[in-house]
Amino acid sequence: MCSPTVAIGAVSTVMQYQGQRQQAKSQDAWNRQRQELGTARALENFGLQTGQAYKRMQQDRQAAANEISEVARQSRRAQASGAVAAGEAGVAGKSVQAMLDDFERQELFYTTNVRSNLEWKEDNVADQLEAIRIGTQGRIEDLQFMPAQRPSFLGAALRIGGTIGDYFADIPDPNATTQNTNNYYFGGP
Repeated sequence: MCSPTVAIGAVSTVMQYQGQRQQAKSQDAWNRQRQELGTARALENFGLQTGQAYKRMQQDRQAAANEISEVARQSRRAQASGAVAAGEAGVAGKSVQAMLDDFERQELFYTTNVRSNLEWKEDNVADQLEAIRIGTQGRIEDLQFMPAQRPSFLGAALRIGGTIGDYFADIPDPNATTQNTNNYYFGGP
């Protein structure tokens, strides 16, 4: 039969084990909820940022197309005006053709610059999109579920065993002989 102290110690250890186990389950549930919510928010943010980047890219493309179209219209108008003015002045030949070629060259130069700028903007947006993707992936990875540390059943069993062992170690052995520890000195030389 065990003493009440041993029984209380064992019950206390079992209750402590069960409490730690329940706490770990609660922590796991909270971690799962945090992961799900955080992942949903990271993906929502990713969608918003990528949508904005694509919209900006479409706007840049439209602006470049409008700019190229306007330059072409101005070039055609200048060529027509130049041709009419040359005809009215009675000028013809290579000089008029050189003037018209210059208008086309300027239009081509300007159009090439607009397209190059657009490519650089699109490359920049592509880099931003990759940074957004990597950032979102990193946030989701940071939220990865890690189970809470579980209490050790073996550790609890060893603590209970240790308490019982301590109890039995303190009980005197009835089969052991008692020794008189008083050493008396009875005279003598």
